[in-house]
Amino acid sequence: ILKLSSNCDAMVVGCGVGMEDETASALNDLIRKVQKPLVIDADALKILDLELIKESDMEIVLTPHSAEFKSLFGDTIPESNVDKISVVKKASKSSGATVLLKGALDIIALDEEIKLNSTGNPGMTVGGTGDCLAGLIGGLISQGYDSFESAILGAYINGKAGDMAAHDLGNNFTATDLIKYIPKAFF
Repeated sequence: ILKLSSNCDAMVVGCGVGMEDETASALNDLIRKVQKPLVIDADALKILDLELIKESDMEIVLTPHSAEFKSLFGDTIPESNVDKISVVKKASKSSGATVLLKGALDIIALDEEIKLNSTGNPGMTVGGTGDCLAGLIGGLISQGYDSFESAILGAYINGKAGDMAAHDLGNNFTATDLIKYIPKAFF
């Protein structure tokens, strides 16, 4: 992985990796050694050493839903959007990373900067749509956008693609269905 990373512009880690001790060790070693922007998603959020993120000078995007957020930062997500924004902003400040809290309203924070995204729908709670989002963000970083811009754009495009899928298919669509709408969501 380290050798392959020399040929990439950004890395997405966590999608489907599991939470075994060996995986945690490899993930944390990767964070120490890879000097590339990282998008950290899914199981990786539950097994990473948050101190490594705080110490890193790389651009990092963390993409938790509320349960992953609690596992990573120890904070329960409040009900009110104002309080959610405050909690996400605090997490970004303490970690030094861009934090994208996925939900009915996505909250994206980098230190004091906050953006909200309302695209998306209940059909996007199906497994794999978050992996699509993580891949979009990684791809946008690779195109030269910074981590915060990539998280904002990725959340919007992913949600818009989901809205297009729901329009055509109802809320019973898969991540594979969602992917087919991503190119259309750019326009």
